[in-house]
Amino acid sequence: LALTIVGGFFAGFHVVSTLLVVWCIREHPRESRGESSWLKVVPNLLNTMGNQPFRVLLSAWIFDVLVAQMQAVMIPFYFQYVACLFDFSFAICLRLSIRR
Repeated sequence: LALTIVGGFFAGFHVVSTLLVVWCIREHPRESRGESSWLKVVPNLLNTMGNQPFRVLLSAWIFDVLVAQMQAVMIPFYFQYVACLFDFSFAICLRLSIRR
C-alpha cells in the first residue's frame, strides 16, 4: 500500500510538472526565409556537438548501452561454455541453471 501511495504521488507530480512546463515555456517562433529545413541540419548538428554537457551525456549513454549489450550478448556464451559441462547441450544446461 505504501509503494502504491508513493508511486501515485510521483505520477501526479510528473503529470503536474509536465503540464506546467508545456503551458509556461514558449517556443521561439520559426524563421521561414524560404530556405529548406534540410540545409539547417548540418549546422545544427555541429552546434549540438559543440555543446559540452550534451557531449558528456552522449558519451555516458553510449558507454552505458555498450556495457548493457555486452552483458546481454555474453550471458548465453557463459552458460554454454563456462557454467555447464561440455557433455551437455545448451538446452539441458539452461534447464539446470534455472533450477538452481
